[in-house]
Amino acid sequence: MDLSKKISVCYNSVTFESQFDKKIKEITIVDKIISPEIRSFLEKLLSDKKINATGELKDQMVSDLNDRLEVRFNQLVIEHLSIQELDALAEVAEEGPEAVQQFLRKNIKNIDALFAEAMQQFAQAYLEG
Repeated sequence: MDLSKKISVCYNSVTFESQFDKKIKEITIVDKIISPEIRSFLEKLLSDKKINATGELKDQMVSDLNDRLEVRFNQLVIEHLSIQELDALAEVAEEGPEAVQQFLRKNIKNIDALFAEAMQQFAQAYLEG
């Protein structure tokens, strides 16, 4: 799964310590196009929850779920990077999604497994809620 599609820093939705605020605002890895893999995952969550939305309503629900999932991914990235690495990530973000993906793979051990676990926890919380 393409990490660049998973990562966008949404500092509004999460309260960070003030030392992180500036770095979070500087990192803009926003790609509002939801990857097919993530869309499929989120649509399955709606189906599993017995929500039968269609059209614009379904698209909005998927978008809202995606925003919430992105917050989880962002928290994970922030938890695993130092201030210096967040600085470097802000610079790398200017180079594009592929550079971000390479940076995260290099600086966060087992990032794919961490994201998979975050998705599993997200699904469990959503379906139980």
